[in-house]
Order: sequence, then structure tokens, then C-alpha cells
Amino acid sequence: MKTILVGCLAHRYTGGLTLAHQLCYELKKQGFNAKMYYYFGYGQPKVNPVNDNYKKYNLEYVTELIDQDDYIIVAPETNVNILRGIKKAKRVIWWMSVDNYFKSLKSKRYLVADLFGLRRFDIKQKDIIHLAQSYYAIDFLKKQGVQELNIEYLSDYLDTEFLENANAYLTAPKEDIVLYNPKKGWKFTQELIKQSGNIKWFALENLSPSEMKEKLGTSKVYVDFGNHPGKDRIPREAAIMGCCVITGKKGSAFFYEDVKIPDAYKFEDNFENIESIEKMIVECMQHYQQRQLDFIEYKKMIVKEQAVFQKDVFNIFSDLVK
Repeated sequence: MKTILVGCLAHRYTGGLTLAHQLCYELKKQGFNAKMYYYFGYGQPKVNPVNDNYKKYNLEYVTELIDQDDYIIVAPETNVNILRGIKKAKRVIWWMSVDNYFKSLKSKRYLVADLFGLRRFDIKQKDIIHLAQSYYAIDFLKKQGVQELNIEYLSDYLDTEFLENANAYLTAPKEDIVLYNPKKGWKFTQELIKQSGNIKWFALENLSPSEMKEKLGTSKVYVDFGNHPGKDRIPREAAIMGCCVITGKKGSAFFYEDVKIPDAYKFEDNFENIESIEKMIVECMQHYQQRQLDFIEYKKMIVKEQAVFQKDVFNIFSDLVK
């Protein structure tokens, strides 16, 4: 049986790294021979690579790549360079975001490679399989010239803590509060806040998972004018907890398949639209129950995501291990 190595940065704890562990865990559950491959960032100690948050998965791991015919190496889009020099193993890139790929090109590892005159890794090589977490990523890959037959859709799903007891929050009292992530689209959101009169705003920062769930479950509106580098989690968490979701049109938010809300809730982030956005916020607050009906399809998609993920993992990797 072929061995699948899922690439992941050691020591850290992020949404993308969580997804890498979820993939390896799901592969193991389905009977595939899968292990984590931990690589190290500059200055990181090359021991004990497993972050405490991921020890619950109890996954085997390696810290050196093995280039043999009976191996499959899954690289995150933030470090496609781990596939450089691999000649025998099957090579896979998982595009959990698009924007973070471009950010990675400015990292130390790429700048050092540029300094020594190494060519940038060519993602369009015909033998590379691309897994896309979003339709935004699929669109990007096609525009880059990647052959469609080399692209597979493999998204993700919300942690069960956001799905458990979600219905209880749907009937809980809701406050006229607008939630936002200050790390995403802050410049435009800041201007929106300034011009919003008596609307109450709350920044989703420095919250524990339980505090995050409580705030999402007791507020009426969530806005996100960030860049949406992949199919982001917080808009889905907000929707499943009963928030009306208003977004910009950047990145994955542009694609209905990724952010499955009506176009009326999506706005270009320019100052001319601020008044229209404010009107929609007020409308969501004043007619909350009616507006919630517009998010039924989005919620259905979110609830089904784990089952879809499990099916896609089986179909994709059953073919890859042949």
C-alpha cells in the first residue's frame, strides 16, 4: 500500500494546519496509510514538532521526505518547494488558500532561493495533482494554465463545536450587534463603523472557542470585507450560529459556491456602497427572522460539508494510490 505524507509546518497552530491534520486523520480512518510530514521554519527547534492541539489525533509522523514510487506527498500551497527535487513519489498540492501562496513567495525560504538563483517551482508541471479547497482556487488554477483534469475539489468542514447545539442558538434572544474580524478588511470596516451612526459593533478578537460561539450565537449580523483567501471559516461559523452574513466580493466571497448567500448581501468595498451596506445591516436587525430565510442554502451546505469531505477524500485518494 502506498504511503501518503501530508506536509505541515511544525509546532504552529492555525486553521490551515488544522485542516492538514484533519485530512491525515480522515485518511487513517478510511484505511489509508497516512502520516504527517513536519517541516521546520527558520529558528524552530527540530524536535517535538506536534503542537499540543494536534496530539488528540495521535498521528504518526516523519521529518524527512521519502522519494519513492510507493509514496504520495501532499504539499500545502504555502510551501510547494517541498516538492522540489521529488522525482519518484506522486506530487500533490493542496490549495487551502490562494492569497497565502503569494505571501509565501515573499518568505525567507523563497528569498534565499532567489538569492542563489534557483528557479521558482513550476506549479503547472503536468504530473502534479492539485486539490482545491475553494472554487476561487479552482478558478485561479485554471487561469494559471493548470489542466482541468489535474484539479480536484477537496474542501473542509467546521469543527463539531460550532455545529453542536447550533439550533439552540437559533431560538435564543439576539442582540442588535454587528460582529467583525479586525484582522480582515480593517481599513474599509473602520470607515463603515465611523459612518454607521448608532449601530453597535463588536470585534471578534482574543476570544476562546466558547466565547466565540456565544458571541456569534447571540448577535444578529456578521460582516467580512477581508480578502477571503480561501473558503473562510468565520463566515460559515457566523451563519450556522444564526447571524446574517454580509461580505465583500474579494477572493472566495465572489463565488456563490464558496459563500452561498444571495448577491444582495455582497458589496464591493468602496465608499460609495457604505450607505447601502448600512441599510442592509439595519434591515437584518429590524427584520431578522425574515432575513434568516435567505441563509437556508448556506446553512445546508455547511451542515453537509464533513460528509462531502469524507466522500471526496475517499474518491480522490483511492485513485491516487492505484
